Amino acid sequence: MKLVTFTYNNQMRVGAVINDAVVDSHGSADIPQSMIEFLGAGATALLAIQALIDTGNARIALAEVKLNAPVPRPGKYLGIALNYADHIAETGRDQPEYPSFFTKQSSCVIGYGDAK
Repeated sequence: MKLVTFTYNNQMRVGAVINDAVVDSHGSADIPQSMIEFLGAGATALLAIQALIDTGNARIALAEVKLNAPVPRPGKYLGIALNYADHIAETGRDQPEYPSFFTKQSSCVIGYGDAK
């Protein structure tokens, strides 16, 4: 399941991409209407959106929506340096004994096709 935050008819919504469509949770009482709230709801929200997906309803063509940042303006953004073998190899460095974390501004998270 690919969860998304998207804009449709000038409203930001939460949904899931299924093939070439977005399952729109708009108006569903069981599904939180922001991704932060959705993620905070955990398994309950996942089960609710899966039930909506299973109905085959609430579909909008992917071409008709704008995909936003999955989690608009997250509270923090953490990265892990040298976090997979191919990347370590391409840098020519030794595998680190411990992970190295770095932070970025939360504004680094943007929607599909956005320039900034």
